[in-house]
This record gives sequence, C-alpha cells and structure tokens, in this order.
Amino acid sequence: MKREREFLLRVDELFPRDPIVARRHLIEDCTVQFSPLAGDVWVSELRALTTGEGAGTRALRAICQLADKHQVTLRLIPLPIGPVGPKARQLRNWYARFGFHRRSWGDEMYRPPLRQAGPIPTR
Repeated sequence: MKREREFLLRVDELFPRDPIVARRHLIEDCTVQFSPLAGDVWVSELRALTTGEGAGTRALRAICQLADKHQVTLRLIPLPIGPVGPKARQLRNWYARFGFHRRSWGDEMYRPPLRQAGPIPTR
C-alpha cells in the first residue's frame, strides 16, 4: 500500500488539479483521475481535451513512467467517452501498446510495472 500512496503523492506534486473537478489531474492536455485499489492504482478516467494531437499518448507515457518508478500496477477499464472518440477495441489496442494486458475475465486491463524502467512507446 505504501507504493501506491507514494505514486499518488507524486502525481499531486507533478500535476495540477483540475479546477472544475478537484479529484482529477491535468496531465498533458488530459484530465486523469486515479484511485488507490488493493495495492494498485486505478485509472478511472483519462480524457484528452484535444484529440488527434498526441495529448493522450504523452499523458499515458508520463503515467506509466511514474508507475514504473514507484513499482505500481495500473488498472483500468477502457471505456469510450462519447460518440466521437475511439471505440473500446481501439482503446484496448492503444493501452496494449503501453504494456497493458487484458484480464481473462471482463474488460479490465492491467499494467504491471517494468522492473527496469525503459522507454515507453511514442506512438
């Protein structure tokens, strides 16, 4: 439990809070919401404020690098937001490029920390 707390404290230090919804953080033109969950960190929302400009990729790369540094597993369910954004399958494929794996049951995906933090894909 200590690692996810340290991760969340570092998120608070590095990234400002959303002035509209205080439980969200602003990371690279995205709103991101985190919660501790049984020793892991749940990413309950990652929403790009601008689409098609790489903001989501930059935000997820920063989150993954921080998770690796703190040796924290990230968990999420890739849900499309609105009719304009990517579909669930596209989101699963996108998260998989960052090392997320789909559980054998349900839609949840998880990303264990890399033991030796290496480069996170840029695309």
